[in-house]
Amino acid sequence: MQLKRLIDEGESIEKESYGGDIFKEKSNSWMGDSIKYLRDNYPQSILTNDFISESEKADKNFHNMVAILKGLKDVEAELGLLDEK
Repeated sequence: MQLKRLIDEGESIEKESYGGDIFKEKSNSWMGDSIKYLRDNYPQSILTNDFISESEKADKNFHNMVAILKGLKDVEAELGLLDEK
């Protein structure tokens, strides 16, 4: 799974942020995929913990979660790791 795809999906969810079963299903799936990516690739990172904490809040802030993923994208680009996963 590529980080860019997670960011794109998160931005789409952020723009839609409305209620309903379809939205909840889509956002829960995205959060699950993101958490898996973060745990697999950054298990010790404080950003992983921050993302998980944000995803567990009743009033989720999708903008903050997307910002965390974007921050990791910048790090991966600097390390030459982007799009290798």
